[in-house]
Amino acid sequence: MTAAIDEPWLNVLWQFGDYAGGSRVRNAWQHATGRGVHVGIVDDGVDARHAELAGQLDAGRSFDLVQNQTGFSAAGGTHGTAVAGVIGAAADGVGLVGVAAGATMGMLKVAFGNGGLRLLEQALAQTANFDVTNCSWGFVDNYVDPATTAGLAQMQADISQAALLGRGGLGSAVVFSAGNSRADGGWTSAHALQGQAEVITVASVDWRGHVSAFSTPGPSILVAAGGESIWTLDVTGDRGFSGGDYARVSGTSFSAPLVTGIIALMLEANPGLGLRDIQEILAVGAAQTDGAATRNAGHLLNAGGLAFSNDLGFGVAQAERAVRLAQSWLVGATAHDFHNAAHLQAAGTAAGGGLDFSLSSMTVQK
Repeated sequence: MTAAIDEPWLNVLWQFGDYAGGSRVRNAWQHATGRGVHVGIVDDGVDARHAELAGQLDAGRSFDLVQNQTGFSAAGGTHGTAVAGVIGAAADGVGLVGVAAGATMGMLKVAFGNGGLRLLEQALAQTANFDVTNCSWGFVDNYVDPATTAGLAQMQADISQAALLGRGGLGSAVVFSAGNSRADGGWTSAHALQGQAEVITVASVDWRGHVSAFSTPGPSILVAAGGESIWTLDVTGDRGFSGGDYARVSGTSFSAPLVTGIIALMLEANPGLGLRDIQEILAVGAAQTDGAATRNAGHLLNAGGLAFSNDLGFGVAQAERAVRLAQSWLVGATAHDFHNAAHLQAAGTAAGGGLDFSLSSMTVQK
């Protein structure tokens, strides 16, 4: 059992608490803080000078792909710093704390927008070096991921390789935010990465457990977590979201790292979990808090018997349940157990003819 964590701002971190939309992270700290777990973050950099990140960052596992150098660049990214704060801000008795304050974090710094696809590909190629990697970004418009380029196919292959070879074959977990395109008709399964079987895709809820008005829905969502009015770290000085060292932010960009942190807690509790174990524990332990869920028929295999919705997946991730399940979990299921469908019909050969799509206009959403 770990020592109690008591931070001055702990009470404003509603997403850690016992609200309907909370993930009960505080209770999980009695059993794990993420110690010994290596977390990767693919984002726009991190402010390594922030006092709450001192001792939390792993320079040896970090790489600035923009400058092509190991470690951290002088100017840390606003978005990446906020994401890092949710995952692993220090339990130092100052300010706030991250979900997995005992874990170490490595930053894979990329640039978004024009020319960023190559850097994203290079970053995802390194995800097998981490136990779990957070990706709080995605492509905005449905069906216009850069699917005709070799880059996207390589990103999918990199994630598959991490799932198969990471953690000595148990599988490195890759977590993606669902996106913030709900009002524009966004759909997670219309995107190659958020829809990939090995990926853990995370939606956002408010404190009542209701799906956030911005959170992109879709059948590839595994779980949800608090993503509205989230206090986290900001880059120091007068830059960043707030012009101070802390900021209050909203978006699935900040629900995803909460789940990344929960996975770090799970892996401290049981380092022998396979990737499919991680996914199943999150699903089984989640709490449905919105009324749109339907219950699958049948037994537990293939998630039968669990409530599911396109808004929240299997529900709001519950840290204490996940950690306690991990402690006694003996299944040992990995990505090697995924069954791939074979003999699929070639595109355009289905009855009635095929559909032609014009794929263009790549935009990255953070």
